Amino acid sequence: MSNKKATTQPRAKIMRIGELARLAGVTTRTVRYYEELGLMNSESRAQNNYRIYTDLHLYGLRLIRRATLLGLSLAEIKELADVLQEDSTEVKLIQRSIKFLTSHLDRVERKQQELEAYRDMLTREIARLEHLLQSAAARV
Repeated sequence: MSNKKATTQPRAKIMRIGELARLAGVTTRTVRYYEELGLMNSESRAQNNYRIYTDLHLYGLRLIRRATLLGLSLAEIKELADVLQEDSTEVKLIQRSIKFLTSHLDRVERKQQELEAYRDMLTREIARLEHLLQSAAARV
């Protein structure tokens, strides 16, 4: 009898490109394009030569979409992904990575400030229009 404990780790969901694209809200062509750019890779191929993807691919694809919505170009996303995957102990590379990530953090913070200012402007405009509406309704 074995003393080994059976570890039951959750199995990653396996999906084909169509399901991955549907869940991420993109087209299959977009997934293939991201693969061509090196932004993501399929896990492997099934016996029928279909690409196989997992939940990790879905997570990565959603991150790419979020980054593009925030205004990053695909080239910047690729560079960011490369930096995040880099596991070097070379000082110059580490310094470059820190500089790159700090630059992106600064950009995100500026974008956040711009969005907050825009939100405040919209809130003020809604309040102004609601006041006009109330004034107009009171005159009727």
